[in-house]
Amino acid sequence: MKLHRMLVPLALLPLVASAQTTIYSTTFGSGALNPGTYATGDYAVLSTRANTPKSLAPGAFSFGLTAATSASVEAQVRFANPASAVTLAVGDAIQLKIVFTATNNILSSSTTNSSLNVGLYNAATGSPTSGLAGTGSSALLASTGVTGFETGFVQSWSGYVGRFGHTSTDGLTTVGTSLLTRPAQSAGATGSSRPQDLVFAGAVGGSYNSPAAVTIANAASPSNAAFSLTNLSQYTITYLITQTTLTNQTFDLNLYSGTNTSAGALQSITGSLATNSVTQLTDTFNAFAIGYRYVGTSAASSITLNSADVISITAIPEPSTFAAMAGVAGLGLAACRRRRRG
Repeated sequence: MKLHRMLVPLALLPLVASAQTTIYSTTFGSGALNPGTYATGDYAVLSTRANTPKSLAPGAFSFGLTAATSASVEAQVRFANPASAVTLAVGDAIQLKIVFTATNNILSSSTTNSSLNVGLYNAATGSPTSGLAGTGSSALLASTGVTGFETGFVQSWSGYVGRFGHTSTDGLTTVGTSLLTRPAQSAGATGSSRPQDLVFAGAVGGSYNSPAAVTIANAASPSNAAFSLTNLSQYTITYLITQTTLTNQTFDLNLYSGTNTSAGALQSITGSLATNSVTQLTDTFNAFAIGYRYVGTSAASSITLNSADVISITAIPEPSTFAAMAGVAGLGLAACRRRRRG
């Protein structure tokens, strides 16, 4: 019997405890905003229309949109270099937690297409664009008219998006609070910067769509109804991805009122790749993005991020598992000795 065949059952042994390590934590008091040369921990803001003056200060990373009837904006962050990325073993998890202030017009119960989106990604290569975020007619995220961004930057990033709101089928067949894939993108058509979007999944002209997003799960009522956030109020997003088997992951996305998770979630959704036969894109993560789409009567909109934390959760085998592992290792050594004597 070959040793690797004997080791396979270890993946099925019980994991009953976990160790949590904060691998990234920021209140936005460091790092650069749209720098000329992007470095890990810097922040890039991209949009489909002119975005309002952006600012980065301790406890307040603010960005938004000038008056529009339909536009989107997102921030992209690579929180670790590829060599320091978190790779999930079976039983491990990664959690993103973001506390933010809904400064102005984030989501709207009067429209079907407003959304708040967040994602975790494997930034194996490439960095966000630097110093080129939307400025009036040269807004970066567009289906035509923007050259030099058809490839590179975040085009090759792959991961998973959680979306609150967006209750129509605009760009997708699914509606409401949803979990979606973000595959590494093909090169964009000449003049298209769609491959530089990470969160909007075909909802607007500047959003990723090749390959298109695949729905992991979408929420049932009431989490599939349009809703609004209160201007100048704080909220918390938690996004947990767990590696349950070598080829399956589960997802837990929540939106809470306030700066913690003590109250019940305003919106929540769980999902599994296996449920809808979705192919796993990555088990490695070192980047995140958050953005929103505003749709409605022409108006300015903005969001302020107060803090962001990424936590690595490592499964710890129970004592009986260690004993089983030792037993399997002993059998493997014995088998190797027999083969050598033979």
